[in-house]
Amino acid sequence: ATLKCVSTCRRYAARPAPSPTRRAPLERVRPLLEPGKRSFVLEVFLDCSAWRGYRLAQFPAESWREEAETLHALADGPAVSLISRQCFGDFDLSFEWRLPVGGNSGLLYKVTEDREASWQSGPEMQLLDNGAHPDGRVPETSCGALYGLYAPQGNVLCPAGLFNIGRVS
Repeated sequence: ATLKCVSTCRRYAARPAPSPTRRAPLERVRPLLEPGKRSFVLEVFLDCSAWRGYRLAQFPAESWREEAETLHALADGPAVSLISRQCFGDFDLSFEWRLPVGGNSGLLYKVTEDREASWQSGPEMQLLDNGAHPDGRVPETSCGALYGLYAPQGNVLCPAGLFNIGRVS
């Protein structure tokens, strides 16, 4: 899997996520001026400092590589899930992702680290090449599904090799 450029996590915000075009410091937090609401936008940039391995203290450099504002999972490295260093409550997460032909990955959220594997503790938005992976034949395990529970709404296209946009809120 490849994650591109910027993910925007929003706490307690109702407006759609902005589309930042330049890189800024990781800790850049600014209040949203919405009457009667306490809201913050946190821009999490996809570099190694924002992430660590699941149940690890450090970034798993043997499994992931940072290059040109993207994070790439290394096919020949051990499979290690990434977890953000910062915890979030309510959120609105937008991200860009790409998979190779036949690729299968996912975005897990609300994960705890008290289980052996990340997928055992949080729901997963499936990221999949529907055309070349067997899970693409079943709506509840196809790209964009809440894995094993709910099929995506409408016809979700997730072409391999191209950046796709995902959103979880």
